[in-house]
Amino acid sequence: MEQVLNELPTRQREVIYLKYYNNLSSKEIAEVMEISQQGVLNTLYKAFKKLRSNIKLQVLSNVISLIYLLFYWNIFK
Repeated sequence: MEQVLNELPTRQREVIYLKYYNNLSSKEIAEVMEISQQGVLNTLYKAFKKLRSNIKLQVLSNVISLIYLLFYWNIFK
């Protein structure tokens, strides 16, 4: 999960960190980041959208690798 988080743009990573690691409200995050509360919500939305996409890609990649290994193992056993 850390790898996926590190792939986020800086502002998206920052808003996730403030929200879920520091337990700040949207209002508090807006003050810290000097953006509107709507900006916080938009940034969170974009971050989660990117996280979901990256996690799906990583899972797909892992499944393909597993299938490849199983196929390779069965042929050359």
